[in-house]
Amino acid sequence: MSGDQRVAEPRDEKSGGAGESEGEAQARRQEELRMWSAIAFSIIILGAGIPLWWKTTEVYRVDLPYSEIEELQALPPRVAVNVTLLTRDPAGTSRRVVELAKGFESSELFEVLLSPAKLEAAESVATLEEKDKQTNPGSFKIVEMKSLPNGSVVLGNHRSLYFHPEAETETILHVMRKWVFREDYLKELVASLEQPGGRAGQQRRLKSEPCFDLVLTTVNPEPDRLTVVFDAESSAKQVIEPLLEQLRPVADLTVKSQWLYFVDIGAEPKKNPDGKGSVIAFDRIPHIISPLEKKLGSGVSSCPCLHFVLYVPKCSEAPLSFASADGEPQTAVVSPRWGGIQIHNPAEDGCKQNGTVNLDVASVAKVFVTHLRYLLDLHYPQIPEAKMLTLTAAPLRGWEVDSLYRSRVLEQAISARLTLQSLSRLLGEISNIVINEEVGDAIQTSVRSIDSTFRLLLPPGDLREALVTARQAFITAEMAFGHPSLLALLYFPDDQKYAVYIPLFLPVMIPVILSLKNTWKWLKQ
Repeated sequence: MSGDQRVAEPRDEKSGGAGESEGEAQARRQEELRMWSAIAFSIIILGAGIPLWWKTTEVYRVDLPYSEIEELQALPPRVAVNVTLLTRDPAGTSRRVVELAKGFESSELFEVLLSPAKLEAAESVATLEEKDKQTNPGSFKIVEMKSLPNGSVVLGNHRSLYFHPEAETETILHVMRKWVFREDYLKELVASLEQPGGRAGQQRRLKSEPCFDLVLTTVNPEPDRLTVVFDAESSAKQVIEPLLEQLRPVADLTVKSQWLYFVDIGAEPKKNPDGKGSVIAFDRIPHIISPLEKKLGSGVSSCPCLHFVLYVPKCSEAPLSFASADGEPQTAVVSPRWGGIQIHNPAEDGCKQNGTVNLDVASVAKVFVTHLRYLLDLHYPQIPEAKMLTLTAAPLRGWEVDSLYRSRVLEQAISARLTLQSLSRLLGEISNIVINEEVGDAIQTSVRSIDSTFRLLLPPGDLREALVTARQAFITAEMAFGHPSLLALLYFPDDQKYAVYIPLFLPVMIPVILSLKNTWKWLKQ
């Protein structure tokens, strides 16, 4: 071997190995970056994007008391009445107390709280009637009066029933049930509300409304021949205002008056066989309302209108009358839920001389009050053994006002309950209906008012306060049921929402979903 022969240097494998490790590390870093990017995209889209989209596209709905609305069905329609039995010898009339208490126990709607008391010797029907003017609604007195005819029962104008000591207890109970309590009428009313259409007798009943307009219309078809003098404002103040005062807790009543000229009654009357005057046939009376109503201005208010029309016939038709079902002539008719028409025929001399027709304000207004009593269903069956005192002052008797209060309390409370139950079922079945705070607050208020109404009717009973809460429940329930916001998204269901947004999200979601498998494998390694 020569001296300058070089020894072969060994290969630096460490250097080559270091370059290979650096490449692998760089690839590994890129893989990690790609996987963490996919994880970040998945978290942003699946964890934040989809929930945010779902939250921003959902329908706004406040929480409603569904369970409390269902529990309202268990509240019984029971009405408490405080009845005081006044006799001169309470200890000696224990038999009467027992008989009355036993008779009242069989009532399905009323819970009578009977308590005996002593009647002062100087008390008479007149003095008791004067004291009863201040009696609270919902209370009643049964008074023994020896001055009455033997065995008679007399119902007062306020909140008292008077009976002779020899009167039958069964007669007293019959008067209380048929006239004072009107239990059969209320039972039929409750049944007609819970089962609509099942009670034909309730079709004429004037439904509860928050307000009514009483429109007094004087119709003069020939103002060039007859001058009609009628002070409608005076009529309202003298006769109608006291009635409005009694009905004010039931509804807001507004009296309006108007005059119509050159307007006929809308039907061609037939001449009487004797040639004197004309008559409108009984079968033509229903056809008068529709053409006449078009000219009465029923749409001037959002409140339902009750029309009371005073018609002064043409001289060629006078004296004009309506034919009743039995053929007898009459000068006034009433139409359920609409109002009444009254005819005032001009005098024969007035027609000949183109004179003036002076209308008696009191008599005209009394006929309208009679019509309103019929519209309110304040009419009673005959009881031969009993009678009522002649109505002199107020248009409605005190116990009639109480009866009207009870019917309106039950009607408004039950109607509000049925309205809320229907609304809760509707909102439960259709999930995309908007429920804002105003609707939610109205429903909450109505639920509380209905519960308070039924509890106020129970002993000891507060009829006036129950009427206030029932009216509030009825108004708020109707407002919630007819609120315009409930229809905001009714025609944008969930399937349409998916159809609009899926084409936007699907191109982004496909790569993310496909990367989840590789991401999961990488995380496991």
